[in-house]
Amino acid sequence: MASELKVDKISPAAGTAFTLGDSGDTFTVPSGATIVNSGTATGFNSAGAFDLNGAVLTIDADADTTITSDTDDQIDIAIAGADDFTFTANSFNVLAGSQIDMNGTEIILDADADTSITADTDDQIDVKIGGADDFQFTANTFTIPSGSTVAIAAGGAITNAGSMAPDITSTGKAMILGL
Repeated sequence: MASELKVDKISPAAGTAFTLGDSGDTFTVPSGATIVNSGTATGFNSAGAFDLNGAVLTIDADADTTITSDTDDQIDIAIAGADDFTFTANSFNVLAGSQIDMNGTEIILDADADTSITADTDDQIDVKIGGADDFQFTANTFTIPSGSTVAIAAGGAITNAGSMAPDITSTGKAMILGL
């Protein structure tokens, strides 16, 4: 039988080390920590693991930021009392009303890290494909930089439901329409 350390509530001094069973594994108490058993079978086991057995892990001073795994195979994160995120196998979920602020950080989309989306310029989204900065989006404008093209597959069409400027101009470029 594995030995366990079970407690009702203790506030050991920072740096206090507990030896867990016969394994010799230790747990050192961080500054300001309190170890609480909420009545469920929580405790340190002899393998050095801490089993919350579905209980809430409170991680801030005013007790409104928590990590819970009371549903099989799902971890729930609540910040400031709001259920914000869940983790399941191979999935990170942002719950309704929550958001992820990338703050201009690039989102890498492929395995070799050369295809991405970023918004590091104010009010502009840049799309990089195969290492090339191919497209930009700004309010009401889709820009195709020099060296990039738009290909319309056979049977595809460009339609305009509104009005269009009567002239298309180009400097040193040609546009061929139909054959």
